Amino acid sequence: NGAGAIINFTENSTAFVNIKNSILWNEGAIYEIAIANQFPPTVLNVDNSIVRNEADDILALQTTTVNYSNTNMGYEPSFISETDFKLSDYSPALGAGTSDGAPLKDIIGNDRPLPAGSTPDIGAYENALGSPLAPPSPSNLIAEAGNQAVTLSWEQNGFTGTTLIQRSITSGSDYVTIGTSTGNTFVNG
Repeated sequence: NGAGAIINFTENSTAFVNIKNSILWNEGAIYEIAIANQFPPTVLNVDNSIVRNEADDILALQTTTVNYSNTNMGYEPSFISETDFKLSDYSPALGAGTSDGAPLKDIIGNDRPLPAGSTPDIGAYENALGSPLAPPSPSNLIAEAGNQAVTLSWEQNGFTGTTLIQRSITSGSDYVTIGTSTGNTFVNG
């Protein structure tokens, strides 16, 4: 229907759509979820999931009730790579799922959750860690002022995930995220 969604429901006969422990992240999609059926009225439940741009990336008709839980998040999932959707050791999805209704094995047969007794991960693959590692701090930060822009560069110290770029006018608090970088540079301007 032109919505460009990862999950697209049209003229379905299902009144309830439940999305749980899932990662919906496609930089090329206009919406992550689109529900375009008027009958039957649909109830969409999204729990313990990572959704790019959170509830703003859900397109639904007025006949759809969207229950978007506060257990969801919009953080970049930090996959191993653009083609390997296993979770990195720094992923916010580690240990952020729910065991309620979750399968006992992941997509490749690993026990879920890992380690035993922890909370399962969000996504198709279970990581061996029960919670994410703190990424190493960047070093050698350089800020270069330009024509109405500031260019930041740094050494990543082995970190290959997405770096949040934040700023504050108050030292040590009130940070606002102004962007992200998957490399070691960022231009604000």
